[in-house]
Amino acid sequence: MVIGIVAAVPIILVIGLYIFFRMSPLISQIKVEVMLAEYGTLEETIPVKGIVVRQESLYPIPADGSVRWTIQAGQKTAKQQKLAEILVSDEDQSLLLQQQLIAMRLETLASGGDLSVYSLEAMQEIDQQMTYLMTDIRHNVKNEQYELAFQNQQMLQEMAEQKQLVSVHQHLPEMSVEELEQQQDLIENQLNHLTHEVRAPEAGILGIGSDGLEEGFPLIYSDEENPELIKQIIKYAMSDDHLEPEAGYYRIIQEHRWHLYLVAGEELSEAYEPDQRLMIRDPATGKEVRGRFVTQLASPDNEEIILLIELNEELAEWYQKRQYSLEVIRQRQEGLIISKTAVMVDELGNQSVFRLDVNGYAVRTPVRELGRNESVAVLSMGPLTVTMADAEGDEQQVQTIRQYDEIVTNPEIVIEGQRIR
Repeated sequence: MVIGIVAAVPIILVIGLYIFFRMSPLISQIKVEVMLAEYGTLEETIPVKGIVVRQESLYPIPADGSVRWTIQAGQKTAKQQKLAEILVSDEDQSLLLQQQLIAMRLETLASGGDLSVYSLEAMQEIDQQMTYLMTDIRHNVKNEQYELAFQNQQMLQEMAEQKQLVSVHQHLPEMSVEELEQQQDLIENQLNHLTHEVRAPEAGILGIGSDGLEEGFPLIYSDEENPELIKQIIKYAMSDDHLEPEAGYYRIIQEHRWHLYLVAGEELSEAYEPDQRLMIRDPATGKEVRGRFVTQLASPDNEEIILLIELNEELAEWYQKRQYSLEVIRQRQEGLIISKTAVMVDELGNQSVFRLDVNGYAVRTPVRELGRNESVAVLSMGPLTVTMADAEGDEQQVQTIRQYDEIVTNPEIVIEGQRIR
């Protein structure tokens, strides 16, 4: 009995070991995690506040009438170009329309046309202008240009009043050419006393309103500037006190190298040297612009830093906005994205991953890591040059992984050649 039990022990042990080694790959397979290598972009961005620095001149708008702008904010203007009309009386619109009607009557008479149709032509022109204004208002609202939408709405109301006036003129008696010319001169004399023009004192770009910071920032910072004053101005510019521009002013912005003061955390304190290039993005629009680092100041609370940046182009609505929420793109790598835990490093510093071949076996494949964050790594694509693990340490060009390859993300539990699926 005892002899039989003793003889059975080796057999049971052999069978147990056989079952263990047969089951071991299955047990490992349950734990193996796999992901697809997909093309993507890995970025490291730092949020910053951008304060616009503009070289601009501030001018008051006459306060004794309503303003009709002939160009929009953000448009270029030449010196002495007409920017707006200031209508100082409710009579202006009526006089302007009468002037237009008389001009049309004289033109009709000069061409030998029928005077009975001049009022109809005037009505058609007003209707066309009202249609244009309606289109502009829809465009303004769509682009959140509410100030322009309000101005166009006022003009639309004035057009409706003009249309009513034209209908009244249809019943006026006919006048001779001499009488029409006399009436035209009389109206022009009245308009000269009622209507004022705003013309650009200098060439540049038109801006509307004032936030009180037009002359607060130096365009180019130097050691002669008062850094503490600049810090206080920046602190005010970051507050909400200036966000509503004060009406009654317009600005002419000179074309120049465009600048920002960037307010950021300490992670940017030693990131850039003078004249070094950097990339800035506006998350609201997705627009990216290149900049040049000029200088650095300490912040008002000494917890942040202030960088003066020169940009190669403007951001959206730069002629009106003073404050932006931006991103500095510190690093950007494009390649194949996988879990950072999938990357293995050998004693020579070569990097590799386990890739599954068409039969589901784990194949060690060299890779080159371009960068990583807390969860993923980005790898280069195409052939790689690696150092061989031999006495000479020769280099050899090899193929790396490809897009949509299956990659083991926990390689520590896998051996090369192991069947995973």
